[in-house]
Amino acid sequence: MKYLRTIVLNSLVTLVAAAVVILAMAWLSGFFHKGKIEPAKVSPASRPAGEATVKVAKVSRPLFADVVGSIEAEARTAVSARLVANIVDMRARAGDRVTKGQLLVLLDDAGPKSRVAQAKEALRSAEAIRDLAETEVIRLKPVVERGAASRQDLDQWQMKLNSGKADVERLKQSVQEAEVNLADAKILSPIDGIVIDRQAEPGEQASPGRSLFTLYDPSRLRLEASVREAYIGYLTAGQKIGIRIDSLKEDRQGTVTQIVPAADPASRSFLVKVTITEPSRLYPGMYARMRLPIDKQEELEIPAAAVTRVGQLTYVHVASGSGSELRAVRLGHENDRRIEVLAGLAEGEQILAKGRN
Repeated sequence: MKYLRTIVLNSLVTLVAAAVVILAMAWLSGFFHKGKIEPAKVSPASRPAGEATVKVAKVSRPLFADVVGSIEAEARTAVSARLVANIVDMRARAGDRVTKGQLLVLLDDAGPKSRVAQAKEALRSAEAIRDLAETEVIRLKPVVERGAASRQDLDQWQMKLNSGKADVERLKQSVQEAEVNLADAKILSPIDGIVIDRQAEPGEQASPGRSLFTLYDPSRLRLEASVREAYIGYLTAGQKIGIRIDSLKEDRQGTVTQIVPAADPASRSFLVKVTITEPSRLYPGMYARMRLPIDKQEELEIPAAAVTRVGQLTYVHVASGSGSELRAVRLGHENDRRIEVLAGLAEGEQILAKGRN
C-alpha cells in the first residue's frame, strides 16, 4: 500500500512539473498576449515628393604609401668667434628670435683696442717720415738744377720718400686689420632666425672653431625621409607631394628638391629632401610623414550627408520605385565630405541624398 502511494505521488510531481514548463513556454511565445503583431512583409517607406537622390558612383583615387621622416632646417648656422678672448656678455638664449646683424656676443676688446692704437701710432710715424722726405725732395730739386747741391743727395731723399710711401700703405693695412679684429669682439647674427642652442656663458673663453650659438631659419624648413628602393621610382625632382604633420593634425604641401643619388647599403633606402611650402608652427626634429602616391584604386563613394547613423551602425536609404528602404552599409575613409562604401551598395544604385539621423 505504501509503495502504491509513492508511485502516485511521483507521478503527480512529474505532471505538475510538465505543466509548469508548458505554461512557461506558452507565456514566452506570447500565447497569453492579446493584440500581437503577426509577421508580415513591410512595404518600402514612401519617399517625400521632390527629395533628391544620388547615384552610387565608382571613382579612381590615388593609393598612397606613408614614408616617415623628420623636419629639418635648410639653413642651420653655428656662430663662433674669430679671435681668442673672454666672453663679456651673451645677448640671446635658446628659443629667442634674432635678426640679421643683431648683437649676440660681446667679447673682451682690450687687446684689439691696444693693437689698433699701436697700428695708428706707427702709421702717424711713417706719415711723418714720408712727409719729411717729400719736403726735402721738393726743396732739393731746384737746388740741384742750379748746381748748388749734388744729385746724390736728391736721389737719397727720393728713395726715402718712396720707402715712406710704401710704409704708409703697409701700416694703413695694419690699421684696417686691427680695426677688423676690434669689430670681431662684437659677434653679430649672420641670419634672421631662431636660436636653437646656447653653448657658452659669460666668463668663458671664446676661440675660433668653438660654437657659441646655433641658429636656424624658420622660413626654410624641409622634410628629410629615407625612401625604400621599391618606392624611389615614383619620385622626381620638382614633384609636388603631400606631407602629414601628426602632432598638429594638419596636412602641408612640399616640393621634392633633392634625391640623393646613392642608396644606403644597409637599409637599401634613398635620402629624399622635400621643401615645405608653408613651414609655420613647424620646428626641426618634428615627426612627419610624406604621402607618396604609388598607384590608383577604384572605390565606391557616396556623400557623407546621405549616411544615417544609429549608434555604431550605419545605413543609407536606397531609392525603390516611389519609396525607399533602409539598408545597412559598411563604410571606409571619408575625404572631402564624401565617404567610401566597402559593402552594402552596388555601383549605379540610387540613394537619398540626405540621411535621416
